[in-house]
Amino acid sequence: MMNFHLNAVTNLVLRLGPVAQRWELSLARAVFLHRLGEIRDRKPENQSYRASGLTLLTATDALLRVKLLSGYC
Repeated sequence: MMNFHLNAVTNLVLRLGPVAQRWELSLARAVFLHRLGEIRDRKPENQSYRASGLTLLTATDALLRVKLLSGYC
């Protein structure tokens, strides 16, 4: 299921071009999840950045779902 969402984001990024591809790379760096689903980082500031990236990914997923369900894509 998660693979489908990542593919949807990747396809959208490929359609949007190089700026979006840089955005995807920075998002991938910001979101690092351990196998158990926990965010692992030593500094609280870095944990905050990673959590923000995960929030952004979740919001993107929700937006894509709404667009797919409403037929805009």
